[in-house]
Amino acid sequence: MQCLYVKSNLEHPIRSLYHHLWKTASRLREASITDMSPLVQRPRTGTKRPTPPTPGSDEHWTMLLFESLSAGVMAILVGVLAVIAVVGLYVTVVWPLTFWDLANLGLEEYGSWVSLIFWSVFASGSLAGYLCFSGAAFPAKPAAKRSGTPLRSGKSSRV
Repeated sequence: MQCLYVKSNLEHPIRSLYHHLWKTASRLREASITDMSPLVQRPRTGTKRPTPPTPGSDEHWTMLLFESLSAGVMAILVGVLAVIAVVGLYVTVVWPLTFWDLANLGLEEYGSWVSLIFWSVFASGSLAGYLCFSGAAFPAKPAAKRSGTPLRSGKSSRV
C-alpha cells in the first residue's frame, strides 16, 4: 500500500512568514541604528536656553489666586461636612432616644452670625491656601555646608 503524506496548507506559509518577519525586523533594526534624520544630525542653531525661574516667581499670580480661593472653598466644604456629621450623629443617636427636636433652643437669634462665620472660614482658608501655595509658610533653608571629613571612619566598630 502506498502511504500518502498530506501536507497541511499552513505548514509552509507559517515557516516562510516567520522567516520573512525575522528578516524584516533585522533590516529595520539595522536601518534605525545607521540611518538618522538629517535634522537630528545637524546641531541646533543659536537658541538660548531659558533661564531658570527664581524661587517664588515661578508661578503666575492668577494660578496662585485660583489655588488660594480653592483652598477657601475646601475649608467651607470641610465645615459643611462637619455640620452634616454632627447633624447625622444627632439624628441617629440623640433624637430617637429623647425625642428632643431642638425647637425650644432659641437658635434663631444667631442666624445673623451665619454669614459672618461663613465668610470668615472662606477668608481664613484662602489665606492659609495662599501661605501654603506661595511658599511663604515654608521658608527656604540654606544648604548645609559639607565638611571635607567623612562622618564615619573607614574602620568598622564591630568587635
